[in-house]
Amino acid sequence: PKPVGATLNAVSVDPPTAVAVFDFDLTLSSTNVGMFDVGGSEAAIASRCFGTAARIDMLRAMLQELTSAGVTCHIVTRNSGSLVGKALRANGVHLEQYFSVVVGNEQIDGSTPKSTVIMERILHGNRPGVGNELLFVDDGESEML
Repeated sequence: PKPVGATLNAVSVDPPTAVAVFDFDLTLSSTNVGMFDVGGSEAAIASRCFGTAARIDMLRAMLQELTSAGVTCHIVTRNSGSLVGKALRANGVHLEQYFSVVVGNEQIDGSTPKSTVIMERILHGNRPGVGNELLFVDDGESEML
């Protein structure tokens, strides 16, 4: 049978967006990562920054699941973006592929709340809401303001 009802013209609509923003130190990493932690062998970098291989595998599985579901992942950190990048690229880690943007202390003022950085640099002023969802994961409550 032929459907009954009005014919709708196809309209191009932007798909809903989902964004996940992670802090790095003590959130993705298992410690406050410093210059010493990203020096030496690749295996040592992975261990010092992320802990065990099982923890790295857990992070990879979570990030893979998020990105496969269409979630765009980012990092906003008070740490150095280049230091974070080195940790993410370490042999045995390879988590850099899951992040679209890493905003580090080279790019933000230390007194600016991360929520402001997320609104301005990640969401470009678009407030989270229906069809524009945000997950923000941080170990510090003060960053949620």
